[in-house]
Amino acid sequence: DNWAFGIRPSVGFRTSNFNENSQGRIFSLGFNPYARYLLLDYNRFGLWAEASPEIGIQREWSRTSGGDWESGNRIFHYNIQLVPVLTYQLNDHISLESRLNLFSLAFVGSHTTRDDGYIHDSFSYGLSATTKDVTGTLENITIGLLYKF
Repeated sequence: DNWAFGIRPSVGFRTSNFNENSQGRIFSLGFNPYARYLLLDYNRFGLWAEASPEIGIQREWSRTSGGDWESGNRIFHYNIQLVPVLTYQLNDHISLESRLNLFSLAFVGSHTTRDDGYIHDSFSYGLSATTKDVTGTLENITIGLLYKF
């Protein structure tokens, strides 16, 4: 009862139109397993510590001045983060959850390649705490449902 395990797949597609001469497209695909441990339990509320590694790919295209789409960056990224999660148990199988991305301990890396042969690798780690204005803070809270088998 103190452990929860799951997987969050992610797929994204975004088109940006900065102006008539600057347009871009991005496709992303990710895989995000997680493990949670229950730290505190009060009535139907729970406070969990969640460790979640993520592996993903991203592909970018930009529109040329001639109107054709040309390939851009190919990015492989990975990270692992530790974040707090609040849950509220609706019944024995369904809980509301909120990942509080306001605070996290994270290790992040990426490998970027371009068609012209340029390669860039990066890695960072650290403890982050977001205390921006209310709008910025709300962007860092994820709300969802959890189904327990």
